[in-house]
Amino acid sequence: MRDAMPQGGRIVLAAKNEADGVLIRLSDDGEGMTEAVMARALEPFYTTKGVGKGSGMGLPQAYGFAQQHGGTLSLESRRGEGTTVKLFLPRARDAVVQEPAAPPPHVAKGAGNVLLVEDDAEVRDTVVAALRAAGFDIHTANTADEALERLVAGERYDIVLTDVVMPGALNGVDLAREVKRRFPRMAVVIATGYSERAVQVPGVQALPKPYNVQQVVEALNSALRPQQQL
Repeated sequence: MRDAMPQGGRIVLAAKNEADGVLIRLSDDGEGMTEAVMARALEPFYTTKGVGKGSGMGLPQAYGFAQQHGGTLSLESRRGEGTTVKLFLPRARDAVVQEPAAPPPHVAKGAGNVLLVEDDAEVRDTVVAALRAAGFDIHTANTADEALERLVAGERYDIVLTDVVMPGALNGVDLAREVKRRFPRMAVVIATGYSERAVQVPGVQALPKPYNVQQVVEALNSALRPQQQL
């Protein structure tokens, strides 16, 4: 909504109890959308912004979140008159029960040469430390553009582990497609907080976020297994 109001404007957030859920309404008085843009606004990676200025995943992520929890998301907009997003979430029927904390699982071991593509330095450092402790040989790239340049230049890895959204011309899904096109035997895992359907690439495994060390090690081992059997 910030980008829809480059000169500033007004945002109204309201919540209302419904008989079987909660309705959250977010409205702005910005530029609004044309009918053609609104028809595609919930499509993953669709954006009207320039290259490197938007991922096209904000609304699709919210829409996917609503659907996963049995709710809905709808849009109302008219060019020059602003936009309203309505998010409906059903009410929980059962009381919340606090489960006792489970003991930490034994973290599986792995082996392989990994290229981690992640622009968030804190996340990158944490994953690097965890995967090295699990037995992987790990290297890093800050963007998908950098990763592809290095691969094209001749660097070789057993597997690429990439986030989806990052700065630059390419996102993680673009990178996965290019890697599988150019290097079909190289394994790829996409770590994503979006629905797996939104990041589907043939031959590429999705790793839902947030993930723990055990889950990322298992995902890498699973993706590497067919390669190791060749």
